[in-house]
Amino acid sequence: NAEYIAYSNNPFPEFLKRGLKVSLCTVDPLHYHHTRQPVLEEYGTASKVFKLSGVDMCEVARNSVETCSYPADIKRKWLEASGDCTIRQDFRQHTFSAEWALLHASPPSPTPSNV
Repeated sequence: NAEYIAYSNNPFPEFLKRGLKVSLCTVDPLHYHHTRQPVLEEYGTASKVFKLSGVDMCEVARNSVETCSYPADIKRKWLEASGDCTIRQDFRQHTFSAEWALLHASPPSPTPSNV
């Protein structure tokens, strides 16, 4: 929200780029928004201001569903309805798994050549 932080100072795009689970929401839609669809307005503004791609928008929308407080069966239904919007999620999972394996790999045994 512009009253709280300028778009240029907002950490949202940096957090998204680093893989943090960020989402969009609206605060006090009657006071701050100009349409009858305040959440869509937030997505439209974020898309333009932060130059988000379609994949970025899919990830943000998916994060919103995954972190909302609706029951799991409703969230699962929404996520299934989103179709083939998992390319970023697959990439993040692959990267996480590779980094996890690297962190938990056994260090090489000392040999005369590396002692």
